[in-house]
This record gives sequence, structure tokens and C-alpha cells, in this order.
Amino acid sequence: MINAITPNDHVYRYIDYKNYTPAFHGYSHSQIIAQKSVHGTEMFGRKFMNRISGLFNKKFVNQANEVLSKIDRNTSEYICAIAGAGRIFAQNKEVEINFEDGVIEKLAKSGTPHIFIMNHDNQAADPQMLGFFNTMLNEEYVVTEQADKCPRPRIILNQDILLSMRPKMRNIFEKLGAIGIDVSAIGGNKIANGRKMAQIMKEYANGETNLYIFPEGRNCIYKNKPLSERFQPGIANIIEKLISKTNVSVVPLAFAYNKHDKSLCSIHIGEPLIFEKDSNSDKKNILDKMCKALTAAVGEARCKVPQKTLGEAVLYV
Repeated sequence: MINAITPNDHVYRYIDYKNYTPAFHGYSHSQIIAQKSVHGTEMFGRKFMNRISGLFNKKFVNQANEVLSKIDRNTSEYICAIAGAGRIFAQNKEVEINFEDGVIEKLAKSGTPHIFIMNHDNQAADPQMLGFFNTMLNEEYVVTEQADKCPRPRIILNQDILLSMRPKMRNIFEKLGAIGIDVSAIGGNKIANGRKMAQIMKEYANGETNLYIFPEGRNCIYKNKPLSERFQPGIANIIEKLISKTNVSVVPLAFAYNKHDKSLCSIHIGEPLIFEKDSNSDKKNILDKMCKALTAAVGEARCKVPQKTLGEAVLYV
């Protein structure tokens, strides 16, 4: 059990989407208008909450932006910096992680990049857990003296998340590896998305990038649907293209939370799925294997969620 304590409080909005259905289901004129209206409302809400959050964390944002802006992504100092910055995103949480099998050490020492697939049950807390795990992994790179050559993180996000941020906070997220993809159902910039994904896949094939992605995407709003129905095929398309060039390691990364106290949570790191170069795996086969692996990891994470705080027995990091 690890208790991640940071001095800064962040403000997040959590909406229960369990019974929510998106307004957009087709391409009629009225539905296009509805989608634009929903999008505008979402952006207003994001911008408002980010502004409020910025007021509470102005000092942190200024300091982090100043430090990260001066660091070259290709240097060992970059890995050290983001390892420290990542702790902010797991503020005041007690996190149960399956360290006992040395899984993080194995990932760091594997000498290969990884694609981390994550469940998206909590839109407010999941990014914190991602940041916390990324900190643990990058600290392992530092400890094993691989900070100068290890893969750098790339985190695929809904473009709106970045666009809604104030410039300094957006710069911090982009320095941490965030890449915005336009997920609009209509009018999405497919050309720009294609260019970004081509660059990311090139970096992965060259061993330069660890890729983080939530395969559910916007389907995460369907809380009453099983993971198998929320999984989107985009990640399978990426892997199918990559295995024509290199072996691909896909690591299930599952997050779970105490229903009554979101500060008590768990992360389960699953065994890597290896898709070998030039294998005959098709997209359906790839998608099925990933979905089963992540579903199993989520089950493990939920079983290990702390039911009460450990208090003074917690290891403070």
C-alpha cells in the first residue's frame, strides 16, 4: 500500500453517466445541431472547472510550467522531472499496487516500449492514477540508470481536454506526453489525427515511446455496459499496423476505487501481451485478447481496493 501525499488540492467534477445517453446517434441536421450544443456545453464546463482549479493551484502551475519548459524531452533530466511531477496527480490517495511480483521492474528492464491499455471507470480520478503509475515506472527507469534511453510517455487524450486548459496547464500536460486527438463524431479532423498517430507509431516502432490509451474512449459513459461492449477498435488498428514493423507489448493497467472513499484505490498491472512481428493476428483477435486481459486485470484491481485507511502504517512517498 502506498499513500501518495501532495500539498496541493485539485478541483474535479464527476458526473454519474450511468444512465446517460449521448445526444448524437446519427448524421441528421437536428442531430448535428444537438452534438454541437452538447460539445459547447461540455467545453464550457471544462473551461470553468479548469479556471477554478487554476486559482487553487496557481503556484504549482507556475513552478511546474517553468521547470518543464526548460527541459529537453530526450534528456535524462526529463525523466527525473516527470517522475516527480506525476505525484501531484495522485494527491492524498492510498494506492494498492501489485509490486510483489516485481512487475514494474520487469517492465523497466525489458528494453522494449509498451502500450498501456486502461479502463476508464472514473473520468476524474483515472488521470491521477495514470500519472501515479507513470511516476513509478519512470522512477524505476532512473533507479536502473536507463533515464537517458528509456521510452518517453505519450498519452492519448480527447483533444477537448487540452483545448479547455489554460495555456500554462496545457503546456504541462503536453510536456508530460499528452497528445490530443479529435474524437468528434462529426467533423473530426481525420487528417490531423492521422498525422499524430503516424508520428506516435513511428516513435513506438523506434523504441522511443510508451503509449498510454483508454480503449473505451467516449464509450466510457455507458457505465451499465460490460467492458467488451465499450472497447473501441482504434487500438487494434494501431497494433495491426505496428506488428508489420516490430513486436508489440500491450500491458493491461487497471484502476479501481472504494465506492465510499475515492482516496482508497488500487492499480493492477497485468502481464504483458506480446504480439509478434509479422504474426497473422487480425484486428478481431487482437481486440479480443486485449479486452479479456484488461477485464481480468480490472477484476484483480477491484478485489484489492482498500476498505479502510492504514493510517500510520502507510508508507508515505
